[in-house]
Amino acid sequence: MTLNQFLQDFCFRVTTQNQGDIKLIILSEVIRKTDGELVKSIRETIDIYTASNWIRDSQTAISLSKWTWDDLIEDIKRRHLDMFALQFPIENWYPQDKIANPNISNVYCP
Repeated sequence: MTLNQFLQDFCFRVTTQNQGDIKLIILSEVIRKTDGELVKSIRETIDIYTASNWIRDSQTAISLSKWTWDDLIEDIKRRHLDMFALQFPIENWYPQDKIANPNISNVYCP
């Protein structure tokens, strides 16, 4: 199915939950539009301390890419969407390709 066919019946929802200063949980879900039911979900847990160190280390002059928390969360959202695209499958849609898909906000539930 194409992305447009998928979006006629489903949408994506993402939530982030900070559990103290220990973990950040990112939950991505596929929701059926007709009844609002959860169809599939992916949960990712990030150790805040480890990620903070990694982000800080990426800010040095020798780092090829400078990362922020927003960049990290956006990357995870795109990876989750890519996994859903493979599972359903959604043809010719590659959410991790930021050039072809610079804005992914149109796939999320209103």
